[in-house]
Amino acid sequence: MFTETVCPYRQKIHTCVPIFLIFFLVIPKLSHAIGINLEGRTSFDGIPSGVIRDLEVSNKVVYVAAENGVFEVIGHESEKLDFNTSNHATGVISDIQLNGTDLWVVEYGVGVFKVNLENKNSQQVFSDREWSSSIWTMAMTSSHLYFSVIDDVIAVDRTTGQSTSLNSKLESFKLNGTYSLFANNHNAYVASNKGYLSIEGALDNLQEFKLSSKLPLLSNATFIKVIDDELYIGGPQGVYILGSNERFVPTEGISGTYIQDVVKGEDGVIWVSDGRLLLLEDEKLSAPPFMNPILTSEAIRSVTKIAIDPYNSILIASSQLGLVSLPKTKLVTNLVSFNGSVVRENIQKTSINENGTIVRTEKGLFQLNEKSGELVNTHLDKDKAEFCTSWQERTFIRLNEIDPSVLCNSEFSHYIEAGKNAFYFYFDDGLDANYYYIANNTIRDTIKAPKKVVFSSLLSGGEIVAIDEFDDVHFQLSKFNWRTVTSKEGGWFGLQCLIEFQENYLVCTSGAGLKEINKKNGKVSSSTILGLEKLRFIRGAMVTEGKNLWVASNMGLFVKPNISNSASKVGIRYGLFDTDFEYKSLEALGEKVLVKGINIVTCWMKKS
Repeated sequence: MFTETVCPYRQKIHTCVPIFLIFFLVIPKLSHAIGINLEGRTSFDGIPSGVIRDLEVSNKVVYVAAENGVFEVIGHESEKLDFNTSNHATGVISDIQLNGTDLWVVEYGVGVFKVNLENKNSQQVFSDREWSSSIWTMAMTSSHLYFSVIDDVIAVDRTTGQSTSLNSKLESFKLNGTYSLFANNHNAYVASNKGYLSIEGALDNLQEFKLSSKLPLLSNATFIKVIDDELYIGGPQGVYILGSNERFVPTEGISGTYIQDVVKGEDGVIWVSDGRLLLLEDEKLSAPPFMNPILTSEAIRSVTKIAIDPYNSILIASSQLGLVSLPKTKLVTNLVSFNGSVVRENIQKTSINENGTIVRTEKGLFQLNEKSGELVNTHLDKDKAEFCTSWQERTFIRLNEIDPSVLCNSEFSHYIEAGKNAFYFYFDDGLDANYYYIANNTIRDTIKAPKKVVFSSLLSGGEIVAIDEFDDVHFQLSKFNWRTVTSKEGGWFGLQCLIEFQENYLVCTSGAGLKEINKKNGKVSSSTILGLEKLRFIRGAMVTEGKNLWVASNMGLFVKPNISNSASKVGIRYGLFDTDFEYKSLEALGEKVLVKGINIVTCWMKKS
């Protein structure tokens, strides 16, 4: 939905702004991000991927097995691997396996191929075996190759080439619906409808376990894997973990869903897919506290594969979302949502009050769940608040007996925090403009103010500095006197901020970049901060409690740490997709900062 942003800087922008919650400040560098949009990457080497069925990661390379090919992905670059070069038949690419410099590719209905990744030469193997075209998945130990043909598993001795049907060795049940195999250097494991197999080294050490007696809570086994010497066996009802502490972790048991993948991240977190992305924590499977509602939506049941990429990001393959990359910096990111759908309206105003974080959209006031990103109906009395978001506004309304709709929809009303239970409230009613000093629910002083002020802050000496809609800057000299630097005198226009530093004031302009006003002589000059000198259109800026400078522009979001003399860009590799931002793009909300994007995202950043 396209709406008009409420902006007191005379800049009115039409934009669509879904919202992200990102709790970070200075982020460790990641190298190449795989994903380039919120829905994930669905095209590689210029070719739509279709359903992605498998992922393999080696060093800095990700291999993607998809309906329309196998792709080698390095950062944003990708190349389709030609493996089926001699066979005119085509099928479903169902599995890939890395083994040293070889990538094994299973194309169901055709056969198995081995691609040398150094020279990209490919050969079809076992084409003389009648079962080769029926292979769905494979695994390998140092001694054997294991191929699932759905209703059997074929073990091939890597030395002699002799093949053996595992069904021929079973006594209590026969393999059926075998879609999951796992193997490490010595042992292999097979999941099937009726039970699972454990093969320790040689085929003579095969053990078979019926689900009905060993894992009675599973109707069938759809996934099997060893992690940290524990065996994970999953199915439609949940996952068994067999080890020193045997336990069963149930899922919601939704019809048609089943455990498809389990992966352990570098930080020890266990990720699980049953079509959704889940976290295994405290012996419970739950939706992760980020990327709501996209990854946790009831409509998303197509997460087929999870992997850890070369930079410890989480890779998620989904037929609906494509290939999504979640860097560590984005694992605490949320889309703001309402009733399970992404919010598409602009957030017009925000505040922190006794009810928590309150946001205003064109549809009304809502309370924001900072953990999940969900908007809920606000507890405020709309008849009295009339779109007000803060307790300071409501206090001012009560003390001055002002019509709420007049105050809370005014472009010329705002407040400045001045200590515990104390603030300055600016209001221009069209006739008079004043700052009202309010402490402990009482108006203690009234200060005559410039007209049509859109931004105010307190300086280190306790004086007020104000910017009006004509881009004039006003410095308070006394209760009755102001020193004004006009826009003509400063040579600027489109002012978005004014920040006090020890020796100067930093001024954000729309068109003339960052300007500085020298405190001693009032001289105006361009900012010399490295990394920001080429910016022209500044959307907003602020300094956090850790003295880090954040600057939003039409060329991206930049940060200058307090300990550094230069600024750097916060971009895609940090999980931030937007390159342009709203005017008045930065707002302080308690311990967090709200950054309003134009194209895709709006972010929360923890103050530091």
